[in-house]
Amino acid sequence: MKSRFLFVVFILLFSAACANAQEADSLKKSRKKPKEKAYNFLWDKEPRKHLLKINIPSAFAQVGNLSYEVIIKKRVGIQIGGLAGSYFITRTENKLYGGMFETKVYFKNNAPRSFYASLNFRYRYLDSESIEFLDDELYKIYNLNVQSYSLGLNLGRQWVLGNWFAVNPFVGAVYNLHQFNYGPDATKDKFNLTWLGLTPWTFRWGVQIGMAFK
Repeated sequence: MKSRFLFVVFILLFSAACANAQEADSLKKSRKKPKEKAYNFLWDKEPRKHLLKINIPSAFAQVGNLSYEVIIKKRVGIQIGGLAGSYFITRTENKLYGGMFETKVYFKNNAPRSFYASLNFRYRYLDSESIEFLDDELYKIYNLNVQSYSLGLNLGRQWVLGNWFAVNPFVGAVYNLHQFNYGPDATKDKFNLTWLGLTPWTFRWGVQIGMAFK
């Protein structure tokens, strides 16, 4: 009888010790510092509101294109840009200068990280010289100056990776008004206006990359 009593007391004491141990362990866990949120390369921190970008396809075409965008509201951004370059195409040497103003409306309230639609106005000045070979030694040069005023609608998507590296592909349609000024003896058939982008409607696309900052 005594041994049974001692056994029951031992069981009660062992159960109480286990309960105290579990309670102490729970208190230790509750006092631990919460784990810090892992760094998210794509979405870390609040997006920055200023972006400086270049257009990659324009660079391959030997035309520099630099743009600056600022976010003025949660879903609205304004972008201005300039372009300049010299390139040769279909026996025509061309010098191009211009500027652009663009208003972007983002589809979500986390601009500049979202799909967007934009309306843009562009001005371009093109100085073109076309070479016509009359024989093996003789050739003639024709001059053409063009001022272009363009209104376009773009659709695009912009990412800001790591809160600093911007990637912005876009596509769009552009309506153009051109003022042609032909030099002496120069006529329309001396220049490939389609290759020069001097048609009423043109298709525009690009991939801008750059840096976001405060």
